[in-house]
Amino acid sequence: MNEQDKKNFKDMIDAVVAIYNKPPLTKDVLRIWFAKLEQYDFQIVAKAFNQHTDESAFYPTPADIIKLCKAKPIEYTALPSPKLSKSESKVLADNVIQYITEHIPTEPVKDYRKWAKNIIANPDKYPAISLQFAKEAMRAN
Repeated sequence: MNEQDKKNFKDMIDAVVAIYNKPPLTKDVLRIWFAKLEQYDFQIVAKAFNQHTDESAFYPTPADIIKLCKAKPIEYTALPSPKLSKSESKVLADNVIQYITEHIPTEPVKDYRKWAKNIIANPDKYPAISLQFAKEAMRAN
């Protein structure tokens, strides 16, 4: 953090104090907090305070926030893209197109009564809202 972050830091500390229903911090205590945390970027400190208030019912100590600032995010390693020739890629694309043409109906199902009867016959398998809509659909037809 730098000198320009001091006001934002104070506002953040004031918010944390309010969240935990504690008395406002003195200038000396604020200086101690800032001195302990100034080596970290303000965004990292803000995320650490936010995480602490989300996870803990207890007022934070500088050590709690430093521990959260030091925690490293999970780093993911990108996998290399598969190496396919144009002919292999065409075979896979043809397989996808064949699957789609075999498994997806060309015309939409229009028998809403069958849908509603199925839900009414098996109410435990569906959410209450589905049952309600099915009953309304049966009354409408």
